[in-house]
Amino acid sequence: MKSKRLAQIISMLLLLVLLMGTMVSCVQGEQGVQGEKGADGITPSFKVEENVLYVSYDDGVTWSNLGNIGGKDGKDGENGVNGTNGTNGTNGKDGVSITGVETDAQGRLVFILSNGNKLPPVEIPRVEADSEHAALIQAAREAFVQHLIQNAGIAENTQYMVYSAEDKFVALHNGSVVGVYESGAAALKALFDDVKTTDDESEIYMLTNTATMGLFTVTTKQNVVDLIMFMGQSNMAGRGTAADAPAVGEGYGYEFRAVSDPTKLYPITEPFGVSENRGVVTEKSKTGSMVSAFVNAYYEERNVPVVAVSCSKGGTATDFWAPNGDALNEAIARHDAAKEWLEDNGYTIARDFMVWCQGESDANDGVTASAYASNLKAIIEEMATEAGTEFCAVVRIGNHRDLPNQYDKIMLAQTHLCKAYDKAVLVSTKLAAFAEEGKMKDEHHYIQEAYNIVGADAGANTAYYINEGKEPSMYDPEYDNTYPSDDIPPMDTSYSSLEFTFNATTENAIDFSGIGTVQNGILSVDSTKNQTANGIPLLSTISISPDKSFTIEFVINAKLDDETTGGGIILGSGSTKGGFLYCANGKVRLRFGSSANQYEATDIDLSDTTHIAVVYDATTGTLSIYQDGVNKEVTKKGSFGTINFNTLCGGYNNENTYYFQGEMHYFKYVNQALSVTEFHQE
Repeated sequence: MKSKRLAQIISMLLLLVLLMGTMVSCVQGEQGVQGEKGADGITPSFKVEENVLYVSYDDGVTWSNLGNIGGKDGKDGENGVNGTNGTNGTNGKDGVSITGVETDAQGRLVFILSNGNKLPPVEIPRVEADSEHAALIQAAREAFVQHLIQNAGIAENTQYMVYSAEDKFVALHNGSVVGVYESGAAALKALFDDVKTTDDESEIYMLTNTATMGLFTVTTKQNVVDLIMFMGQSNMAGRGTAADAPAVGEGYGYEFRAVSDPTKLYPITEPFGVSENRGVVTEKSKTGSMVSAFVNAYYEERNVPVVAVSCSKGGTATDFWAPNGDALNEAIARHDAAKEWLEDNGYTIARDFMVWCQGESDANDGVTASAYASNLKAIIEEMATEAGTEFCAVVRIGNHRDLPNQYDKIMLAQTHLCKAYDKAVLVSTKLAAFAEEGKMKDEHHYIQEAYNIVGADAGANTAYYINEGKEPSMYDPEYDNTYPSDDIPPMDTSYSSLEFTFNATTENAIDFSGIGTVQNGILSVDSTKNQTANGIPLLSTISISPDKSFTIEFVINAKLDDETTGGGIILGSGSTKGGFLYCANGKVRLRFGSSANQYEATDIDLSDTTHIAVVYDATTGTLSIYQDGVNKEVTKKGSFGTINFNTLCGGYNNENTYYFQGEMHYFKYVNQALSVTEFHQE
């Protein structure tokens, strides 16, 4: 209703311009001396074309230009009454028309008449730039800009905070809507005759016959840019095919080559950043990235050119990019070189931020979700403090092609961090679906089609975040919900209990298909698959320490092709400083870091399906190992340590000779010391 009321007011103003602009009143001359019968008198005809008033004294045969009045075409006057006999009368007085419009000290419109008088001031309607006008402002620009280019001599590279959309024209001043005009481009041509800009204050004046019509803020596209650092590991560097990447639109974005040629801007081409190699950030495997698609989509929503800087390297974890390290210092140096060059060459940096795609290496290294989130936050903070970047647009990693759970913890960490931390903004979740959709070229990397899709998605969502000032919403294929959502697994907490009955392929958000098959309550581990996978990552950790009681129990059948196998039941970080619970070769062994600190029972019969329980009572400091309810003799070496278990069925120290082989029928962890009567009954 508000914009409709404004439109009605402006329509009245336009009508006033039309009527006053085309009105010429003639005053009858004094009676002349009787003369011969005169010829029929001629009433002048008037018309307005392209904002110019014309007059005809011969019924439209010829026309004389009376100047620009900013009004619409007037109708021809009716034929005049025949004059009486006599000599011609004296000429009538000049008529009165509108010759210009100005604004007074209060910002009101004042119409100037040809006789020097002015009409009473008219208030320019103002409303807040609320959601009622968002669609108009978003659609924006085209008709108005084309009008300026065609009729006012304004360069095509100038951006205006004045918009037209469909049948309405919206003008903004200091963030508020100052006018909503109904007639689109036609209304503009009627209202605005000339446009001038001032370089020193970057302001635009709408003029009619040199009188100020309105004052609006502008920026110049060729001088205002957004500076973006593209950072991360191989999926940011890109392993696609450059020829299949989209061409970046002319004027949409440029690459600043901080390493190979920091003297000018280059058009963005793929492979993006291929020449940017220095020190520890040297990456010579770039073949096609998401950057071109990102820039195209970003510009189409944001309408501000991008200056992009490359700083990525494959196979790198967050510890490689840690604050005060060589890699992040290199990123800061590249950023600062770009910023300095832009400022020295007359550019204004409107927005300054980083785009991040990384995490697969952390997952492969067994980094926990909470540790990854902490590491990434530290990187973002360091870039903000030292380089001045405003925020980090996070392109969340996807799934391992062959191991469905391999990257779950890092994806979860990125999702949680973006929800909780205001400098991290999730801009795409699309990579999560590409393993199932067949858009991967190997276990970790994507074909160019995938980079194009995720780049466009991330670019559009990043522009949305800047334009609207709020987090983008998107479908999340990893959790089958709409981000942001509270319906995701927890992070930053250890399991208080965890149980697998193997009655479904996916249980407690863990997918077992990466290492075997599930049927009739049994996980049959495929030794070939598990040799590659070396277990299934858990989403959280199972934390044990001297002050915490616990029970870990499991039912396994270690017979495989008539051989007794078994292997790792659960392990920690995958390093010798982690931990390991092992059941094979007639032994159950709980090791803390190395063989110098371990508990072991050696009289274990693994010739058939069996139940094993490891029970620790923190009140007595006693660790017991049971087979089928029988307490076995335990040998202790060294001291009881601390372990954060995070992988099921994996091998100690990532040695594939220790990965689990055989069947697992049941697994349970609980943070209390269970009695024999409380054990699982197969």
